[in-house]
Amino acid sequence: MVTTMSIRDLTRSSSSLFKYDYVEVENQKSKTYQGIFIPYKYAKEIKKILDKKIADEKRKKINKLNQFSGILSGEIGEDRVGDIKSKYGR
Repeated sequence: MVTTMSIRDLTRSSSSLFKYDYVEVENQKSKTYQGIFIPYKYAKEIKKILDKKIADEKRKKINKLNQFSGILSGEIGEDRVGDIKSKYGR
């Protein structure tokens, strides 16, 4: 079972967290989605999924940076930033 609660309701009756498969949390005034609470029995599975997703995002960022890291390899050498700017006109 799933339910939606406000943060205020959660602070009043935190025992309700254990009755549901997960609890969606929303802002009571603006009705905007704030997040979810999950019980311990699902925590390990969700943690594995999140760890994999975070690792994939980091790998994508690193791959994107690695595209540009090879562009200047060996061209700059020991030049200073000022020398490079004057050499390439920036």
